[in-house]
Amino acid sequence: MDAALRQYGIAPVPAHIAQAARLVARALNATLPGGERLCALPASRCVREMPFHFRMRGVRLDALDALLEGLGWPRLRRMAPARLEGLMHGYIDLIYRDDAGRHHVLDYKTNRLPAYDPDALRRAVALQEYDLQYLIYLVALRRWLRQRRGPAYDDARDLGGAVYLFLRGIDLAEPGASSGVHVDAMPARCIAALDAFFDGASVDDALRGGGA
Repeated sequence: MDAALRQYGIAPVPAHIAQAARLVARALNATLPGGERLCALPASRCVREMPFHFRMRGVRLDALDALLEGLGWPRLRRMAPARLEGLMHGYIDLIYRDDAGRHHVLDYKTNRLPAYDPDALRRAVALQEYDLQYLIYLVALRRWLRQRRGPAYDDARDLGGAVYLFLRGIDLAEPGASSGVHVDAMPARCIAALDAFFDGASVDDALRGGGA
């Protein structure tokens, strides 16, 4: 742990080591959708720090706002009428497969918030635009699964949602409590619509399922 703290410019003094250990314990023992915990998941059901690249064909950000509103996910801040084209690149903290076979994206957050109840987490997610972050992650996950599984891939069966762990708000003394755990079980059809839109479909075609 000393080396990991130094990597991020944090002195490995006892107080910092103890705090880091608490946050790690919360991440490993938090109750996930379906009652699972990361500490109990076998390595074969997890992919850590997965890099991704996926193609974007002439995406207009203002049109993305319109698509998200049409899907029932309006955003607090409108995006500028800019245009993106090329490769979207990033890293997903963790992908895990639940007992039902669905794959979820999971991210860790250390934000200090006034409260960590579900409503407070939804506000924080919207204000920090973490929802846009995990929508991009879910599109990357869908493309990865389709590439790996080919014709056997099925959106409804294989694709789950987003789980964001706000580590400072997780209370391990209350098993199953939702404090500190933000879950967005975004329907697979919405991720398919975003995928089609990023691949060049119009907003109307994406909403109708074109290209999914």
